[in-house]
Formats: sequence, structure tokens, C-alpha cells
Amino acid sequence: MGLRNKSSVIRLSGVAVCVILSVCILVFSDRGLGYADDFGLYFVDPSVEQIDGDLDFAAFTDVSGSNVTEENLSTSEYEYNIVEGEVIITEGLDIFTTDLVIPSTIDSYPVTAIDDFAFSYYSDMKTLSLPDTLVSIGSSAFEGCTALEELLIPSSVRYIGDSAFSDCNSLTALEVPSTITTIEDYAFYACDKLDSITVSFTGNLVNTFDMSHVKNVVIANGVTSIDANSFEFCEELVNVEIPESVTSIKECAFIGCKKLEAINLPGELLSIGESAFEDCIALKRVIVPDKVALISDFAFYNCASLTYIELPDEIAKIGNDVFGQCDQLQIKASAGSVGETYATILGIPFIN
Repeated sequence: MGLRNKSSVIRLSGVAVCVILSVCILVFSDRGLGYADDFGLYFVDPSVEQIDGDLDFAAFTDVSGSNVTEENLSTSEYEYNIVEGEVIITEGLDIFTTDLVIPSTIDSYPVTAIDDFAFSYYSDMKTLSLPDTLVSIGSSAFEGCTALEELLIPSSVRYIGDSAFSDCNSLTALEVPSTITTIEDYAFYACDKLDSITVSFTGNLVNTFDMSHVKNVVIANGVTSIDANSFEFCEELVNVEIPESVTSIKECAFIGCKKLEAINLPGELLSIGESAFEDCIALKRVIVPDKVALISDFAFYNCASLTYIELPDEIAKIGNDVFGQCDQLQIKASAGSVGETYATILGIPFIN
């Protein structure tokens, strides 16, 4: 006897007869055929079509283990699926709740994922508690939760989908843990009251905080790169703390941060990417560290308030229009350096 379909797995609810068969026990119950051995209980729905031949124990699925799969289940608060022994919450059922607590387990299975759009536009929700079993937060999972004031992302989370918390207009502070491996685009887009961010995450932050009104950013020690578009158009940003571990600031990282007046670049920095600080119209003074060898095209373009920049002796290349539309600028560099040559060719006032 064999089994043609392995998907019809259900839970063992009662045992009527047990037959000892070699090293395992063949089980007949009111819910179907199964067997037990030293490692656990295995069970298959009796309605599964069978074919002639020997009993295929590999076709059974462990009802107490990681292969259990059930769909379209629900409580009074959630709809969910159990997939390979883990719970995915697919939809919230209480859109008017003010305090949402996601449990660590449902039906004794760990809650590891929140599906796309599961709690989007829960506009009355002020508090959110996420379990330390959670691994994945889907796209737009909490988009439009306009009353949400606080968010603590557990260290278990590895993935945050695009727009997961976009338009959470009451969120004021955020810590992005280093344990996250992927944050998709616009995850915190247009969070109007987001004042302070601490970033330990070392991956790509492309467009993550686009159009958010963040004012203060602390990048944790250990981060080595500020990736492209990380804080673009954060128009309320006034303070950024960059650790010595950062060696590159990539293209458009701070483009359009119109209230950023000062930036303290770390001593280990090696390169500044294209348009990294373009349109930072309030930026006044920059000292480029000694190890920087490359400033790419348009890096400080249209920094209209920039009056002073100090360039290191060892800089090898300054790109096109790096200081375009910086009409008040003076460049300080050593005589005979690339900085002096650049200033002379472009007619920018030079001091040494």
C-alpha cells in the first residue's frame, strides 16, 4: 500500500487500534491511518487515494513537527495559515482595535510571518506588540496605521517588505536592528512624525525613509556603508551621527535633505558617491577626511549655503560638477594638490 498525495495532513485526535508492525506502531483512529515510532506520531487522512504496493512510511507527515500544513484558519482576531509547522497571519479581523498584540504561538505553532496587507489601515491602532518568534513582515503589512506611536522590532525579524510601515504618521522613534538582513523599498515612507532613527542594519536602505520627516539619525558602529538613496528627501533631517566604521557614502544617500546644516564625516571614509549631498541647501561647512580618494559627480551640487570645504592632500579624483551652484564656496587644500588644481580650473576661490 502506498500514498499518491502527501498534502492531506490532519491532526491525530484519537487512537482506536494499535498494531505492532516491525519497529513502529501502525495506528487506526477515528480520523484515519497513521503510525508512531520513537521519533513521533505520523498521520494521513484516510480519504487519500492509495495504490497497490508496500506501505510507504516516507509519505506520512509528522503531526507534531514541522511539516504540518493547514490553510484558511481563524481566531476572533486573525486569519492564518499553518505552513510547514509555522504560522503565517494573513489578515486581521479587528480593524478597530487600539492595542494589537501578535502572539508568539497559535495552536502551539510559532508565529513567524505577517503576510502582505495583513493589518494595513488599522487607523485606530496606537500600540503594536510583535513576538520574538517573528521572522518576516510582509509588504504593506502595517501601511496606513496612522495612530501607531511606538514600534519595537524584535531581533528575530530578518525581512521587512516594501511599504511595510509607510504612512504611519504618528510613529516618532525607531530602532532598526542589525539582525535584519533585508529591508525593501519605502518600508517607512512618509512617516511624518518620525523624529529619531537608530540604524544598526548593515544592508541596503534604498528609499526606506523617503519623504519621512525624520530629524535625527544615529548610525550604529559596525555599519560600513551608507547605501544609495538611504535618506533621500528626508527634508526635516538636521543631525546625522556617522560612526568611524563607515568607509563609503553612496549615491544620493542624503540628496534633498534641505535642513541638514552640518555633517561630520568619519576618518575612515574612502569615497563619497554621486549626488550624495546634492540639494542639501542648508549645508554650510564640510571637512573631507584624509583617506577620501574619490568625490563623485554632483556630490555637493546645489549646496547653496556651502561656504567652506576642506579637501585632503591625497584625494585622487574630483568628479564633474561636484560643487556646481555652490556660489559662495571657498576650497581649502594644500598648494599643488588636486584640490587646488580643481579650484583653479573652475574659478572657485582657493585658500591654503
